[in-house]
Amino acid sequence: MAIICWGNLAKSADDTQRIEQSIQGYVEDHNENVNAHQVYGSSLYMHRVQEELDHLQRSIDLRYLGADRFFFLTGFESVDGWSKSGSFTASILCAILATTAIQDNEAYALIDIVYAAFNLNITKDPFFQTTLSLGDITNQLIYFGLGDFTGSNEADAFGFKISNNTLYADVRIGANHYTTQISGITLTNANTYRAYYSSDDSCVYFYVNGVLKHTETTNLPSSGGSYLFTYYIKTLTSAIRRLYIADLLIEQYH
Repeated sequence: MAIICWGNLAKSADDTQRIEQSIQGYVEDHNENVNAHQVYGSSLYMHRVQEELDHLQRSIDLRYLGADRFFFLTGFESVDGWSKSGSFTASILCAILATTAIQDNEAYALIDIVYAAFNLNITKDPFFQTTLSLGDITNQLIYFGLGDFTGSNEADAFGFKISNNTLYADVRIGANHYTTQISGITLTNANTYRAYYSSDDSCVYFYVNGVLKHTETTNLPSSGGSYLFTYYIKTLTSAIRRLYIADLLIEQYH
């Protein structure tokens, strides 16, 4: 007598689909259902409805961080190693970039990379985030972002521009700047500025305090250069102008 596996039996007298095939269909439908496991209180439900994902203490291990990128993080305990002009000093909770009290005086701090593997590479999805505050809101020109914003060379860069009391998203391509105004930010407050290039989306995203303010899809940087990051301030009057910089985070794929 032949032994017939139950999974090979017809699902019913009027449906010749095999039981095993029917089960597989139910499983596939379940996996494709975006609302699966959405019962109130379940882990997936809580992850989807919470604004911030929470985890048990000690449940995240550093060995699971991406190993295909490099990170740079500083709270400006020291400003040694920066290429700088003007006054750039480390202080408690922040670094201070300051000009002199002369019109058209420039002060800047640059990350000047001496090893090409860590230069700005637009094709490697570079990202930065920095928290800073302005000492004044008039008679000044400010740039900060990935790449060189000092004007000393024409490599591409992207970040933020502040002209007097107006904030802009800024992409520099060669000698040209492409800007988009960002409103509603009190620049003398401590604000967190973030921008990154996405090769998947072919655009540059600009955030302030976690809110997306601009997406640049037309004027896109394509080349980097030997400078990884810039803070720059220029006076437009005979008075000192200052930037107070709390932190800087940079990430880029290898």
